[in-house]
Amino acid sequence: MNEIKIFSFSGSGENGRNCYALQTEQGIILLDCGVKRETVGEQVGFYPPLTEEVASQVRMVFLSHCHEDHSAALPMLYHLGYNGEVYAAQETIDAAPGMIRKWMAYVEKQGGSLPFPQSAAEKIRFSPLSLGSNLVNGLPVEVGRSGHVLGGVWFQFPVQGKKVLYTGDMTLQPSSLAVDLPEPCDAAIMNCAYAGQCISQEKQYQKLLELIETTVCAGGKVLLPLPPKGRGSDVLKLVSAHGFGVPVFVEEQIVTCYQELQKKSLWLSQADEQGTCAANLTIVKNENERQQALNTAGGAVYLASDGMLTAPDGLVYYNALKADVNSLIIITGHAAAGTVGAGLFDEEYRRKNDVSVRAEKIICKVHLDEQDALSLQERLGFKKVILFHAIKEKNKSLLESFKERNIEALAGSWPQTITL
Repeated sequence: MNEIKIFSFSGSGENGRNCYALQTEQGIILLDCGVKRETVGEQVGFYPPLTEEVASQVRMVFLSHCHEDHSAALPMLYHLGYNGEVYAAQETIDAAPGMIRKWMAYVEKQGGSLPFPQSAAEKIRFSPLSLGSNLVNGLPVEVGRSGHVLGGVWFQFPVQGKKVLYTGDMTLQPSSLAVDLPEPCDAAIMNCAYAGQCISQEKQYQKLLELIETTVCAGGKVLLPLPPKGRGSDVLKLVSAHGFGVPVFVEEQIVTCYQELQKKSLWLSQADEQGTCAANLTIVKNENERQQALNTAGGAVYLASDGMLTAPDGLVYYNALKADVNSLIIITGHAAAGTVGAGLFDEEYRRKNDVSVRAEKIICKVHLDEQDALSLQERLGFKKVILFHAIKEKNKSLLESFKERNIEALAGSWPQTITL
């Protein structure tokens, strides 16, 4: 048999728990192994449906970036019996263990249970890849920058005479990060988080600034919950440059990640030589400083860590502002079911929790949208693709567009398979 089977264990047709596979004659090449931050009843978090049998067939693992929805199920894979390496960019290797520990702590705090012992996280063995050409256990691997986050990459594999691309969380229009374009390929596993949409980053940023300006000028306060790695740096730079004429408070973790990013010139399209030293910017380092920030009279802007409002610092701001009809919380990315970030847009949740603060969702573009996906296909020429990072309903128009181009496209998990 000389076939290559390409499929999703989970992540395709849903948002989260990204885990994809190339099944070759030598075994399975696993691409990412993440969790989905959703709470349903007593279930805190969802994981790829991996088994001991699957783990025994995994030949090697490639990790596209550090975010929990791509990395935090790795301890489960090792608990199931995998004992090989996880290959990733060094910057991802530096950040992933902290992300995994943060996920484990979150589950424990929420009263959930992990499908692996805490000690399984210590079993993970990382091995660094360089940008460009690599040879991993005899397998050639091309690695390029994805534009999503520091250390975020795509992988291209020449396997059994075919080329397969895994985009990871790729964007063609990054704000600060550089992005590399892959070579033509036969098949792709492609991120399309904004399926069904065509998003202008410039217009989204303009809308974001206008909403903040309007709110603070009327004496209200604005809370921006942000993931520190990735989108947090982009929004910090934007808000810091604008100023608004009111105090801007930012959690230390967001500033630290931004400063780390600026030291990594290899990953940047253009370094910010001005830094973030706006006169009205105050870094918040502890609970006492957080409370002082909230006691500010009049308008103010708060940048808190964790884009879904599940982290302790973000919840402090949220609880202080949730009854204030003059204030505003802006969600800039995906908020999973069961999180406060999602609850802000649910009338029943707002009523039960006495939430009066206004809420808006403005996407800050860090993934591919529908037009990006179509443009990438035109450039790369692949004829088979698995879409991920969006629920099935949002993929309908993109799937139809691919069908019109005679491209085999899937948006679902195993047993749906693409064969080369």
